[in-house]
Amino acid sequence: MNDLAQDMRELQVEILPLHPGFTHASVFLHHNGAHGPEHLLERLNSSDRFFPVKDPDGTVRLLAKAGIAALNCAKDPEELVELRTFLPSPAPVRIRLRDGSELNGELLVLLPGERHRALDFLNTPERFLLLARPTGASFVNKDWIDYISPTSENR
Repeated sequence: MNDLAQDMRELQVEILPLHPGFTHASVFLHHNGAHGPEHLLERLNSSDRFFPVKDPDGTVRLLAKAGIAALNCAKDPEELVELRTFLPSPAPVRIRLRDGSELNGELLVLLPGERHRALDFLNTPERFLLLARPTGASFVNKDWIDYISPTSENR
């Protein structure tokens, strides 16, 4: 095994939209990135258009980021745990995706300067955003969002 493969860890995700025979996969993340362990949001918002994933049967595919509406994690990923430390008041929202599905959760908005609105957060150049859910998290592709509505609570 080469050094690159040994430096990777796998994170289990569910891929939306759901495709027959390909709904769950493992995403490869570096143990040691530029600022410590690589996070999934960092990987998704990199300039790479494709990234490798592994099917449950062990097949490795190169997945196009543009075709992903969202990646769901059943457990809280590391970046969510870190963000919750800094953000005492997340914004609860409902996200409607282009395929008609909906995600409920909290946007964890952390912006520099005076621009702290959800609109400012959504208009940043990054392709994916992190939605904290009651259990786990969703990494949502902004290009797949039809609209976002504020909610008083998560369902």
